[in-house]
Amino acid sequence: MRRLQRLSLSSEALAFLGKRNADVANNANPNSKVDQLWKLQSNKAFQEIRRTLEIMASGIVRCMYCEDSKGTAIDHFWPKATYPDRAFVWANYVLACSECNNKKSKRFPLDAQNLPLLLNPLEEEPADHLLLSPTTGIYETLTPKGEQSDQVYGLARPTLVQGRKNTWAVLTHLIANYSRHLAAGDAAEAARLKDAVKQLPHSGVFAALLRIAKGPSAKILLGEECLQVLQDHPEIESWL
Repeated sequence: MRRLQRLSLSSEALAFLGKRNADVANNANPNSKVDQLWKLQSNKAFQEIRRTLEIMASGIVRCMYCEDSKGTAIDHFWPKATYPDRAFVWANYVLACSECNNKKSKRFPLDAQNLPLLLNPLEEEPADHLLLSPTTGIYETLTPKGEQSDQVYGLARPTLVQGRKNTWAVLTHLIANYSRHLAAGDAAEAARLKDAVKQLPHSGVFAALLRIAKGPSAKILLGEECLQVLQDHPEIESWL
């Protein structure tokens, strides 16, 4: 998991969400009203919302939680069943795959200050709470928020662990080959490899690789060739 940037919606889409929020607030049964309105997504505003979330996602429209499967569901970070007043708030929307969305469902642990104990990749830096081991593909939890996120999102699912290991192996080779093609004057193939890196699943692994490259274990974990390429080509950091 890595930090993502939330983009802005048009004033028309925000006004649409504001009207729906008002409809919920003014209803005697807000949960029932939310359920009714949430089914009505075949409109221009929700087309924009979904399209914007897809642009914000990493890779080729990857889930913002697991970064592996395609993001298909608009997840309410604060669950709409418990917090109907947040059901139509742009800042509460995260693009998720069906598995992460189902695993999270209504599970939403809070700390003693009633703040979320789950990571929202659109609001904070996941690396402050989860430390990736590239050799195992497993996240070490650094904080209670990291621990809860690991459990609720199911980040230790075997397919995700193997996927992160595979991504690490592929990344180091793609980066090394990028430099070789540039040196050979093959800019087109270098550009193709750049696009491949940007579109890989598990972009949090790429973020971890760039952090590790600046640390004391860089040569051991990355190898001399990959590390040298990263030092010679600082533009690679902009691919994330």
